Amino acid sequence: MTVLVSRYPAYSLFDRELCIQKFTWDSSGFPSFGHPIPSGVLQSLPSGEEGRTVFFDSFEDGNANGWTTDGDSWAVIKPVGHSYEYAMLSNGYNLSAAGGNWTDYLVQAAILLTSDTQGAGAGILGRVVDNNHFYQLEIYNYNGTKTWHLNKNDGGVWSELASGPFNYSTNYYYYLKMVLAGSSITAYILSDGGATYQYLGAASDSSFTSGKIGTRGTLQPYRIDNVQVQLKE
Repeated sequence: MTVLVSRYPAYSLFDRELCIQKFTWDSSGFPSFGHPIPSGVLQSLPSGEEGRTVFFDSFEDGNANGWTTDGDSWAVIKPVGHSYEYAMLSNGYNLSAAGGNWTDYLVQAAILLTSDTQGAGAGILGRVVDNNHFYQLEIYNYNGTKTWHLNKNDGGVWSELASGPFNYSTNYYYYLKMVLAGSSITAYILSDGGATYQYLGAASDSSFTSGKIGTRGTLQPYRIDNVQVQLKE
C-alpha cells in the first residue's frame, strides 16, 4: 500500500511523505491496515542483508503467541480507532518476553503510557535471561519528573546505567529503541511524528551477553505495538 501523508496534521497540505506499508486481510475479507509505522522506524531488509529483521510482531493476528509473562494481566486488545495491540491491563510490575537467545541486536517498539503519576512508567527490554536478569529502557515519572532511564536488573538488584529528562505525554505513541552491541548499550526515542530517532544516551555493561527481548511496565496499564528485532551483523 502506498499513500501520501502529512507529518503535521495541522498543515495537511504541506510537508507530505510517500509511505509504503504492508497490510493484511481479516477473516471478514476487509483490509487490516494495522498501526501506522513512522518513517523513522526500521523495516525488514531482504534476506541475506545486514541488519536483517529476525522478529516482528504487530499483533494483527489477534494473539500474543510466543510471548511469556510473569503475570496474568496481559491481553491483545483492539481499542476503538486502533489496530490490535499488546496491553498490560493492571497497575502492577508485570513483564512479558519473547524471541530467541540473540547476542548483538537492536530492539524497538511503540509504547503508549496511560498515566504520568509518580512511579508510573513502561519500556522495552533487551538480553532478557529471565524475569530478574535483563536491561530495560523506559520512560518513567521519577519523583514527579518525567525522565528516560536505562537500567539493569541483576537478580532483583537494580542499577541505573544512564538517564535524563524527557517530557513525554500520555496516550501518545513513542518508539523506543535500544541497541546492544558487545558491552555497549545505546538508547533512542522517536517522538516527532516519524522523522528521526533522538539519541538519549549510552552505557557500557557486560553483565548479560545474550537473551530475549521484552516489555515491562510499572504502576499503570499501557500498550505496546510493532515490536521489532534486527540483528547487528
